Amino acid sequence: MLFSITEESLAGAQMLPFADRHHFELNLTDLLDQSTQCKKQWLLYAMAVTQRHERQQAANAGLQAVSVVTSKLLK
Repeated sequence: MLFSITEESLAGAQMLPFADRHHFELNLTDLLDQSTQCKKQWLLYAMAVTQRHERQQAANAGLQAVSVVTSKLLK
């Protein structure tokens, strides 16, 4: 579990929407000093936010591809 928390924390929130970034502002040392339950909750949240962002990015890419095809068809 420590490696996953460290990995997620160091990956940071640069690519995430601003609304989700505040959970990554906690210092890694402070996070690792938290209770096991707190660390589990943080890790689950961090993984969920990252996965949601990846799904949104994939959906947006799909919409952009459809938009380009539609635009070409209309021309």
